[in-house]
Amino acid sequence: MTAGEMWRRLIFFSRWGQFHRDVEEEMEQHVAMKAQAHLDLQEGMPPGEARNAAQREFGNTLLLRERSRNQRGWGVIEALLQDLRYGARMLRKNPGFTVVAVVTLALGIGISTAIFSVMYSALLRPLPYRDQRRIMVVWKGNPQSVSTVGELSYQEFEDWSRQSKSFEAMAAMPTTVYGYAFTLNGPGGPREIESARVTPSFFSVLGVHPKLGRSFSASEDSPGAAPTVIMSDALWWNQFNADAKIIGRNINLSGVGYTVIGVMPRKCTFPAGAEVWTPLALMPQKLLQNRGAVFLQVIGRLRTGVSIEEAKAELTGIIEREAAEYPETTSTGRFPVVTPLPEIVIGSTRPVVYLLWAASLLLLTIGCMNATSLLFARLLVRTKEVAVRVALGATRGNLFRQFSAEGLALAVPVALLGVGAARVALGVLVRIAPQGVYGISSATLNSAAVVFACAISLLIAIVFGAAPAVAFGPTDVERFLRDSGERVAGFGQGIRFRNFILPAELFVTTILLVGAALVVHSYYNLQRVKLGFDTRNVLTAEIRLSGEKWRNPTARQNFFRELIERLQSRPEVAYAGAVLLRPLEGIIGWDAHYEFDGQDAETARKNPIANLEVVTPDYFRAIGTPLIAGRYFMPTDMDSSESAVIVNEQLSKDRFGSAADSIGKRIRLGLEDGGHWSEIVGVVGNAHYRDLGQSERDIFLPYLQTSIPLRYVVVRTKSDPASFTPILRREVERIDKDQAVAHVRTMGKMVESAEATARFSMLLFLLFGISAAVLASVGVYGIVSESVIHRRREIGIRMALGAQRGDVLHMVIREGMLLAGMGTAAGIVGALALTRFLRSMLFEIKPTDPWTFVGVAILLTIVAMAACYIPARRVLEVDPMVALRYE
Repeated sequence: MTAGEMWRRLIFFSRWGQFHRDVEEEMEQHVAMKAQAHLDLQEGMPPGEARNAAQREFGNTLLLRERSRNQRGWGVIEALLQDLRYGARMLRKNPGFTVVAVVTLALGIGISTAIFSVMYSALLRPLPYRDQRRIMVVWKGNPQSVSTVGELSYQEFEDWSRQSKSFEAMAAMPTTVYGYAFTLNGPGGPREIESARVTPSFFSVLGVHPKLGRSFSASEDSPGAAPTVIMSDALWWNQFNADAKIIGRNINLSGVGYTVIGVMPRKCTFPAGAEVWTPLALMPQKLLQNRGAVFLQVIGRLRTGVSIEEAKAELTGIIEREAAEYPETTSTGRFPVVTPLPEIVIGSTRPVVYLLWAASLLLLTIGCMNATSLLFARLLVRTKEVAVRVALGATRGNLFRQFSAEGLALAVPVALLGVGAARVALGVLVRIAPQGVYGISSATLNSAAVVFACAISLLIAIVFGAAPAVAFGPTDVERFLRDSGERVAGFGQGIRFRNFILPAELFVTTILLVGAALVVHSYYNLQRVKLGFDTRNVLTAEIRLSGEKWRNPTARQNFFRELIERLQSRPEVAYAGAVLLRPLEGIIGWDAHYEFDGQDAETARKNPIANLEVVTPDYFRAIGTPLIAGRYFMPTDMDSSESAVIVNEQLSKDRFGSAADSIGKRIRLGLEDGGHWSEIVGVVGNAHYRDLGQSERDIFLPYLQTSIPLRYVVVRTKSDPASFTPILRREVERIDKDQAVAHVRTMGKMVESAEATARFSMLLFLLFGISAAVLASVGVYGIVSESVIHRRREIGIRMALGAQRGDVLHMVIREGMLLAGMGTAAGIVGALALTRFLRSMLFEIKPTDPWTFVGVAILLTIVAMAACYIPARRVLEVDPMVALRYE
């Protein structure tokens, strides 16, 4: 609403007020004039009769005018404005009720609106890709893989693209940008940027086009083609100052010149983290031509009218034909996994956001129940007023209109404060949310969220209007008009409805508290996990060697050998090592198939997939992983010596039962291509490499016996590891100034990042649980307090007839606790049914953990007992004679 529109509306309402004042003045003037006219025309007429005649004439005039206004609709508006003014006056006369109701409802609406904004940003807002429902991401299902899905080779992708008729087009790219970074060399020094290697049809499948330049052509995606690159909007702004002349410019990526041919729109962020896109065919031809080298995922656009099930059936036939035609490189038992793109982009965000949304709605429900209980407490005070209105002819519709106006007067400040609270809550959510929760960082308080807040506020106005209309009936009017009858008997349907609110409030609170307790307990269990390494004083950094001189495996090995020697010569360093993938870097890793000596081929294929790592000799000392049996790698474990491996305790127990029995045994890696036999020289403790929640079976190779490149440096320092970062950068620069040192983090920060989503969920559910408990205690206290105040005369009569204070106190508490117990018991049953949706968020605790349910029940019993005891004790301190005179 603009300032001009608001001003015009204020003038309009002020003119309505002036209209009423003008009518009163006109009536006085008209009556006086007509009375004088009657006296002049009929001499001897008494002045009183003349005035009565004038008033009748003026009344008829007003009646005609009122009918005219009603025909034009002005009468309804006038009545509504009058009710609004009256409602505002009633709220000003009861500041305690108004403040409590507004604050309670505004907090609930604010939190719910903030979560709604997150849900809209993460789940409801469409992706910036044309007809997103037809875009599918496809893998081969692999039941033996740690990640349950298998990647494709480039040769398999070409087979799928040629043979499939269910898709308009298919494109291929590595499963993640992780591992495909470039080093961007420029004036600011070397900088690592993540890249996506894609086929030419990638952007057409997504249905998005560059905002500058063009997409890749088929000729650019062929061996020997001139290197080309398309950059993201963020890189274009941050690194090249949004230079419109960037198209056609040559930039240095990992020592190779790439021609910039396009810049993508700001909203094109698939795959996540990609800063540049390059043609897939520029990757090593040996990798692309090897049917056994699986590293790709497929994205495809379904043809119109083709279902996912039909596409799966077609791809199943293609996979089976490939397995029969290429049995040496294609495993049997694979199946297609077809997932809509939004599911991939949103990822694990959906269940988290849905649960937070449900929790916020439950919290809002508690706030509404508190406001409703306050409403009925206020109605108890106004019973005779409403009864008189009904006795004088007011209908349920009249009551509904009047109280709706009061509710609307209350809903306006509730909506305004609710929107303000939502803005604050959303800011807090954005600050504390982990990066992995999609949509929160871009969530804003948009028009949809404001409409949501206003809709809830309007619903409150309707509830306020409906409550007295429902609560009062003809028999209630007769009872309330009799002297003090309501003090003993209560007030019919209103009392029954109010008694329903207390158990309902405890029901919702129990569900929220159980959920919060489970999530908090789960986070506590997660923090107690033995990681398998010591995070104190450990600094890690990624060094991805780029450039022509580092393509040779021996050159890469020499680089890390020299770097580690330089680092270990520093007085600040206790140990230094290097590894393929550092712990907790993510779920993507190197899967290893293996066979123990003495296993037949069929049994070996059933071995669980292991996580493969490549390490330097002192890596385990640097990371703090203990040696269980055997020895660590030594410098003598050269590529010319007998192959050696180290396994973790879990893999050792799978086959040999104990760590000591596995030393000296042989294991063969790489079943698909024949592999080679190696001797197990050591067993180390279990560690969490891919997932904080569980450890895998790990196999470690010495870096001198494999061509797999190292990627991360791990340094254990003698003091604060963060202060060692400049020294690490200088040592790398002394070896090669063109190499970037990226993603420098302490292991403590790595663990915090891995815990971020669990910590985020725990904090929010804890907030919801505490808020629910506070609101419930306030609600129970308010309901019981108003109940005993309303029954003060009854209590006075009981005590006057000889009832002891203890008996009355016990009666009041028993009645309150009966209702609270019913609500808590129903809440326990409801929580048993609903907490199963928390299963994916829990760690080492069952959704039906009995101790959690018992603890919440005891806590709510104590809270309800205190909330019942305090108001009951206060009313018993009043003298019985005073209570008998209470009206």
